[in-house]
Amino acid sequence: MSLDLPALVATLQRLRDGLRVVDVDGLTRVPVLIPDERVGYALLLRGEVVSPPGAAVEYGPPEYERMAVTAARTLARRRTELSGAAVAALHLSRAGTDLATLRTLARQDRRRLDALPVWPRTRDEFLEIGEKAGVSRERSVALAERIGSSSLSSVADDYATTLELYWRRLSRHQTSLLASRLGARLAELAADTGRSRRLTGTASPDRVAQRAGQAAGEAWRREKALCRALARQNADQARAAAQSLTQTLEDYGRPLVDEAVLLKRLPLAQRTDGTNAAVQRLGDVIRALLRAHAVGLVAEAAVLGGPGNPAFGQWTRRAANLTVRAPLQRSGLRPAQLAARRRRDGTETTVEGVVARIATIAQGSTNQDPKLTDVCEIRDQTGAATTIVSPYFSLLAAGAGSGYPIRATGVWSERVKWLHLRETAANRDRLAAFPDSGVAIGRLKLTSAARTDWWSWATVAARDVFDTAPNSLALDYGWTADGVGNLLRNGSWSPLA
Repeated sequence: MSLDLPALVATLQRLRDGLRVVDVDGLTRVPVLIPDERVGYALLLRGEVVSPPGAAVEYGPPEYERMAVTAARTLARRRTELSGAAVAALHLSRAGTDLATLRTLARQDRRRLDALPVWPRTRDEFLEIGEKAGVSRERSVALAERIGSSSLSSVADDYATTLELYWRRLSRHQTSLLASRLGARLAELAADTGRSRRLTGTASPDRVAQRAGQAAGEAWRREKALCRALARQNADQARAAAQSLTQTLEDYGRPLVDEAVLLKRLPLAQRTDGTNAAVQRLGDVIRALLRAHAVGLVAEAAVLGGPGNPAFGQWTRRAANLTVRAPLQRSGLRPAQLAARRRRDGTETTVEGVVARIATIAQGSTNQDPKLTDVCEIRDQTGAATTIVSPYFSLLAAGAGSGYPIRATGVWSERVKWLHLRETAANRDRLAAFPDSGVAIGRLKLTSAARTDWWSWATVAARDVFDTAPNSLALDYGWTADGVGNLLRNGSWSPLA
C-alpha cells in the first residue's frame, strides 16, 4: 500500500483544525502563572498581609476568605483555557494517529510530489496563494519546484516532526494550567482550614486515624485501577480511571479538613503528642490526596486522544513495566525517645515533634554571598527538644510553621556542624538556645526510585502540577492553614508557580 496525497491533506486539515482552537505558539509565549496573578500571592503584593522576609505568614479569617475568592476566580479562568487546550489536543491526537500510519507507509513510497496526478492543480493553487500574498512570481515558482521535488516520505516525516513539537508545547501549557488549577484548590482548602466555621463535635485522634486510613486506602485503590487500565493500553478506561483518581480529593478531602479545624480549636494545654500526631497524619493523607489529584489530572491529559498523544505511550509503558506497590509510611521518634536511645553519628534518623522556633543563619565566608541555612527546634509534650537543620533550603517554603508538627528524615549528629559555622556574635546569640544534637534533613531520591517504582515515577511525572516534597526535602508537614499558606506564599506547591 502506498501513501497518497489526499490522505496527507486530510491529516494536515485535522492538524490545522487543532491549531485554530488554541493559539499554541501564542499561549506558550505568555507565562500562565505570572507573579501578580499567582493564587494567594496577590494578597501579599497588595499589602493586605504584612510579613517580614522569611517569617511565617499569619493569615486571619478575612484574608483566608479573600484567598478563596481569588482561587475561585483563577480556577474559572484557567478552566476555560484548559478546555480549549483539551479540544486542540483531541484534534492533534487524531492527526498524530494518522501521521504515525502515514509515516510507516512513507518508508515504502519514494515518489516525488510533482509525479502525482494532482500536482498540477496543487501547484496552480500554491502560485495563486503566493500572488495574493504579494510574493513575486519567480520566487513562488522556485518554491513550488522545491516542494514538488520532495518525496512523500520526507513530507510525512517533516509534518510528523512538526506535530511532535506542537505536542510538547501544548503539553507544557496544559501542565501550567493544571498547576494553576491545583493551586486554586489548595488555596480553597487553606481557606476552609483557617476560617471560622460552625462544626459540631470534638476533636478525636481515633476518628482522624480511621478517616485518614479510609482516604489513603481509597486513593491507592483508584491509582492501581488507573495503572491496570494504562497497562492494557485502553485509553477510554484509563481516562475514566484518571478522572476517578482526581475525584478522590473531592470525595475525602473535606471531612479531613473539618478534622483539622476541630484539632486547631483545642487549647494549647489540651494538645498532646497524640493530637499532634493526628495533625501530622492529616497532613500526610491530604498531601497524598493532592498528589493523587495531580496524578489523575496529568494522566488524563496524557491519555487524551489515545495513541496519537506521544505521552500516551510513555504512561502505558511505565504502567506495564514498573513495580506497583503502596508507598511506605514514615514514622519518627520524638525528642524524648531520642534522648533515651543513644545513636551513632551518621545514622539515618526520622524525628517528629512540634516546631518551637526557626532561625535562619548565614553560612559562608565574609567575602562571598552567604548561603542561608534554616535551623529549627522541635519539642514534644515532655519538653524534650532536638534540632533540625535544612542546609540551603527554606523550611517555611516546604510547609513548616511555628507551633505546628513536622517530621524530618536525615543524618543524626551529636553536634550539628551547621550551628558552629561562621560564629558571628549575632549567630551565637540567636543559636545559643538550640540543642547541639539533631538531624540535617536529607533529600528524597524520587528520580532514581522512579526507574523501577510506579508510585515514585507518577509522583515525578506530576511534580510540576503538585510537588509533594518541595526541593525534594525529606520533610512532612502537618495540615495547618499557616503551613499551607507558606506553600502558597512561596509558590512552592509547583515549580511552575
